[in-house]
Amino acid sequence: MDDKRIQPRIEHSGDVTVKVQSALSIVALEGRVFPCQTADISLGGMRFQTDVLLPVGSLLELAIILYPTSQTYWHTGNVVWCKETDRKGQYEAGISFKSTINPQLDSWQRAIEQLPGKGEM
Repeated sequence: MDDKRIQPRIEHSGDVTVKVQSALSIVALEGRVFPCQTADISLGGMRFQTDVLLPVGSLLELAIILYPTSQTYWHTGNVVWCKETDRKGQYEAGISFKSTINPQLDSWQRAIEQLPGKGEM
């Protein structure tokens, strides 16, 4: 697989609340809010598991809870890819965070650096 990621991903299971800001090909998704679980995270993006098929390019607002601190971090990001898993009706989505001004960026970076398993990726 040709991995184009800039930052390394860290396996991490955390809670995420997703709000779909825009989904041009499925307008009915806009405004929908749903919970999901992270599979991995990085400074610039994440992968999560969901039961919602998200169109590539959708703009999401994300409230990500990192454990063990239970701190919530807010990001906006675009869906880069979304595919069905081996379990019918379950999907994984890759998100790239928007690089707009995020007042939590420094604390997000520190939190990522302190996660268990960072050295394993």
